Amino acid sequence: MAAAGVYLLLGPENGTKDEFLIRLRKDILKETGEPPEEHRYYHFDADYADMVATLRNNGLFSKHRLAILSDAHEVKKAVDIDILKSYCQRPVDGATFVMMSDQYSIDKRLAGAIPRDSVRTFFELFENKKQSWIIDYFKKAGFTVEPEAVNLLLELVENDTRDFKRECERLCLFMKGTDIVTADNVDELIYHSKEESVFSLFDHVVAGDFPGSLEVLQSLGLSGNTDPAAILGGLAWQFRRLLSVKRLVENRHSYEEALRKSNIRGKKNGLTYTQACRRFSREELDSIIALIADYEADFRSGLADLQGTALELFLYDAVIKKGGSATALRSS
Repeated sequence: MAAAGVYLLLGPENGTKDEFLIRLRKDILKETGEPPEEHRYYHFDADYADMVATLRNNGLFSKHRLAILSDAHEVKKAVDIDILKSYCQRPVDGATFVMMSDQYSIDKRLAGAIPRDSVRTFFELFENKKQSWIIDYFKKAGFTVEPEAVNLLLELVENDTRDFKRECERLCLFMKGTDIVTADNVDELIYHSKEESVFSLFDHVVAGDFPGSLEVLQSLGLSGNTDPAAILGGLAWQFRRLLSVKRLVENRHSYEEALRKSNIRGKKNGLTYTQACRRFSREELDSIIALIADYEADFRSGLADLQGTALELFLYDAVIKKGGSATALRSS
């Protein structure tokens, strides 16, 4: 693997992407004699002109610069594409630029500037491969894992080997006095200690579980994660994906095709979106997405001083009323 240059890493399997980056850092260390000066960028707050300037400028304190851009599929503005395309066509020797995306493609205008041999696609593992990965991980760590424990891990943990590795490491640290991992161990450590997030909040909302939604919101509050903009933004993103699935199903796609086209992966995620698609009409999803925009506008305008109460009102409007007859904050 040549250390300098441009790489595009595609696909949902983040664990093997992590392994690629580890090898890349080792190659840079081998070639230059020191670790690279590393910079991480995310599309939502990236200054692409600054990013390229960092890549092109010789570092005063390091021999090599490594810049990693996540969510490269979100780069769609012509001005941003032109900046990145120009660099990809004329990269510098003392730097490596890595673009990453969980999807299988990025904008064609940008993709065309990247050499074909610099593109890597990391496909989601098949179920039997995931099972083998988990079994092999515990075997290397000196444990035997029961089949029921493997199946429960596959149900509870999201798609890729990065997530599997994190949870398997936790289980290995948790196990004491035994070398057999059981389903009860997985249930106790992972299911019952699982941290709440905007994703688990979405699960309760689309299931019509108002008490459960309030419990998750309370848990987020106790952990300090009650930024209304972040919560509403995360829910809006998930509801837009749900609406995408609903439209595809209404256009005679199967649920499997609709989930794949909407980049929704994993058995648990697929079941959540399938059931939600059956529970909500297209009009109700449109109303909830509009409702989120209304609440976001209220927070930006400062009308919602009691943020916790306002979020509870939103959950009531979304879960109980499915976006209809909203208790609009500005009219109360």
